[in-house]
Amino acid sequence: MPHSTVLTSLNRPLRVAHVCAGTALGAIGVTLCPGKWQRTSISGTWQRDLATDIDALHHWGAAAVVTLMPQDELQAVQADGMGAACEARGIEWHHLPIQDVDVPDAAFETAWLYTGLRLREHLRAGRNVLLHCRGGLGRSGTIAARLLVELGWEAQAAIRAVRSQRPGAIETRAQEAHVLQTQPVPSDESHAARVLGCILGGAVGDAFGYAIEFDSWDAICRQHGPRGLREPVMQRGQLVVSDDTQMTLFTLEAMAVTLPGQLPPLFNETLMRPFQAACRRAYLRWGITQGIHPLLKDADQVTLHLSPAMRHLRAPGNTCLSAVRAGATGTVMSSINQSKGCGAVMRTAPIGLIEGTTPELAMALGDAAGALTHGHIDGWLPGGALSAMVRFIARGEAIRPAAHHALRLLAGHPHPDQRAINASGTARLITTALQLLDDTPDRSEIFRRLGEGWTGDEALAIGVYAACAASSFEDAVRLAANHDGDSDSTASIAGQLYGARHGIMSLPHAWVRRLDVLQDALQVTQRFLEAQATAPQILDQSTQQSREHK
Repeated sequence: MPHSTVLTSLNRPLRVAHVCAGTALGAIGVTLCPGKWQRTSISGTWQRDLATDIDALHHWGAAAVVTLMPQDELQAVQADGMGAACEARGIEWHHLPIQDVDVPDAAFETAWLYTGLRLREHLRAGRNVLLHCRGGLGRSGTIAARLLVELGWEAQAAIRAVRSQRPGAIETRAQEAHVLQTQPVPSDESHAARVLGCILGGAVGDAFGYAIEFDSWDAICRQHGPRGLREPVMQRGQLVVSDDTQMTLFTLEAMAVTLPGQLPPLFNETLMRPFQAACRRAYLRWGITQGIHPLLKDADQVTLHLSPAMRHLRAPGNTCLSAVRAGATGTVMSSINQSKGCGAVMRTAPIGLIEGTTPELAMALGDAAGALTHGHIDGWLPGGALSAMVRFIARGEAIRPAAHHALRLLAGHPHPDQRAINASGTARLITTALQLLDDTPDRSEIFRRLGEGWTGDEALAIGVYAACAASSFEDAVRLAANHDGDSDSTASIAGQLYGARHGIMSLPHAWVRRLDVLQDALQVTQRFLEAQATAPQILDQSTQQSREHK
């Protein structure tokens, strides 16, 4: 074809070369950049229509489209509207830039923790995924073959399969070496899916509620309609999180610091002290991001506090700030103050994700992490209760049974003042939340009985109710956020519980991809999962029993 020929979406319809990933699995497709305009190329002059090309991908059955071109390259070919065009047709859009003729870098690998898992889950469910770069050969072919290897293909067979459908794919030796170095992933990725669901679900819920945190229900209705806020409020195209997610990520970082080197059996007395110390140091590092004079001489070889995305003031709680200024030295038995605010429970959910620990240990660790800054029993106890619930959920329980189990643990809590535990708002309001699930209350009745979420016990109860009552992640955070009170904390807790139970695929990708701290959240989650993989595996009783029966 002469180079003067103008190639359009009409005279050169988009062609998707694809490989079926396996029996009952979806297909991995590769193609050139949809909608690209390019004056000179080997083929000729390209003047494609983005809408027509995305319609073709929708007709092909793409559940997700992965763009492997950097933003400046997309703009150069006038295809920077790719994300909006995909989402308008109900297709997920993932942007994982790789430089032309290059291989994935560290930033790609961090993003792949989430995107790779999501793509593999689509394929396992029989749905198709589409990869593209500018020409649809080097980068697209490389990642297509990588996906096949991760799903169990032998590397050379994956390369041959991709090249048989897309001749010339995987263009360089470095790209071929990348595929050859790829390792298969476990066919059961449920633990990673729950971890990501909990962490990112909490972040999305937080960002959803943060937009209306200080608004009354009447004000919310005036601005967003009679049903309240339904879709997230973006700031410059991003979902902005609050201090809730910031401190949650610092808790997760403390977990990543603590786990390596721990020896079995992982009893309270062996893990409690290093974990509590790591949490204290993590919260002091969070204080640095909030402008508090550093109280640390070093930073534990960690970097979260150095990230520009984490160094924003996002309505931090007064109790957390004052406790951190005082050194965050509180314990369950030695109160640092008498605060029962929700600043402790909002950050402890990740503790329940430590694989192999018992719910009793998760509760004790959550209590200890909360007591560093909150001295009232209904300040730190909800943190332990939430950690225990997440531990039960991570072991396969539904949210409602997990809450019942947490109540049982509260009834047998080792605190010397069991009467105070039994009389706590934490136990009472969890019980009320579960009772409301059997009724059909209107929204005013729910919040009249559970409160506004400013205190730890109220925030946990609202989060539990919303996560149990909802039939989707979106409905969980909508229910948890739309009230007169602390909307970001209650929606964050609901998102953590729902995401831990239903996994990362239950979260709307269009919301997740816009999180302003997504890269930081994935980096810390990756460190935690790696630390957990290298630490000795500690079996809780249920895990031990299940293995003995195999």
